[in-house]
Amino acid sequence: MLMQALKDIGTVVWEPLHRSRFELPGEAIAPRVPLLTRGEGVRESASDHGRRERMEDLLRVVRRVTSPAGRMG
Repeated sequence: MLMQALKDIGTVVWEPLHRSRFELPGEAIAPRVPLLTRGEGVRESASDHGRRERMEDLLRVVRRVTSPAGRMG
């Protein structure tokens, strides 16, 4: 309901994102890709530098906040 009201008045709400860059041995990249996609991340680019590979990711920032009443929100 709140999101629809914000949309109706033309307010744009941006989602917080975290950009990360890794440079790892090539064989270490493949096991990390499923972890990235499980976190709804996006692999933006990859480049091969001989035996090392560089990977750039964009991940959603998810934060749980405890309300004053002690409930998770």
